[in-house]
Amino acid sequence: SPVSRPSSLAPCGFTLVELLVVITIIGVLIALLLPAVQAAREAARRMQCLNNLKQIGIALHSYVTANSTFPPSFCGETQSGQNIGWWSIHGRLLPYLEQGNAYDRVKLHIAWDAAENLDTGVPKMRMAAYICPSDINDRVRVNASGNPYIYPQTYGFNFGTWLVWDPVTKQGGDGVFHVNSRIGPAA
Repeated sequence: SPVSRPSSLAPCGFTLVELLVVITIIGVLIALLLPAVQAAREAARRMQCLNNLKQIGIALHSYVTANSTFPPSFCGETQSGQNIGWWSIHGRLLPYLEQGNAYDRVKLHIAWDAAENLDTGVPKMRMAAYICPSDINDRVRVNASGNPYIYPQTYGFNFGTWLVWDPVTKQGGDGVFHVNSRIGPAA
């Protein structure tokens, strides 16, 4: 009769079938888990976006408290056919978004893209409160020479319907934040 080996000497390990089953189970678990992870990440980005909007809203209220008006979209004057002093609400709200150091370098009386303002680096700065975490264009824009020029913002303001500024009549549109606006809160 054949001699049988004691069970303690039986070969240990997985068969190829067992290994494939384990790999398949792990693959299925990962496939089920990835959408949940992505959903959790998107929920976190959505919460950050809402927080950014809340911070901008608080900054607007602080600006109104300090100035008795909402900030204009731009304050513009023309000189020799050139627009001067065009800084958006984003620049005007900086001190109310804890960006006082950046605001101190801004010169609101000259165009934002004038060399003197570009040299401060503020237009090229990434302001986290102005960027949606899901924005796929979250990078500095470059000019034709390939040099950093401006960092875009995701959030905008209501300038009004079609006509936002008529340089002849110097009248703004019907939005709260039209050019050269001085609109205060309703009493």
